[in-house]
Amino acid sequence: MTLGETLKLLSPELLLLLTGLVVLIADMIWRDEAAKTLWMPGLALGGLGLALAATLWLWQTPPTTVMAMMAVDPFALFFKVIAIGTVVSIDPASSEFHSRFWPMPPRSRARPSGSV
Repeated sequence: MTLGETLKLLSPELLLLLTGLVVLIADMIWRDEAAKTLWMPGLALGGLGLALAATLWLWQTPPTTVMAMMAVDPFALFFKVIAIGTVVSIDPASSEFHSRFWPMPPRSRARPSGSV
């Protein structure tokens, strides 16, 4: 199996990995909280959409294993679609939670009057 074939078969996982890294790095670098709350879910959904497209693209490939470690067959691809669909449905809900409850107000560092 060539490197190109291996990368093709691993493309959904690689796209999810890349999306996670891009979202993590963008979250660390981006300072504008209002824009971050608006654009981060879209960035995550875009990467998930690419991973879903890569999974559907692999549907017509014959069943095979990748590096004797991972199977690429209709059964595995079906569960990848279910997993990606679950994350896609949770992402907007988590961004709503994030915009409503985060950042939480900081706790006061002052000690109670009775403490030593």
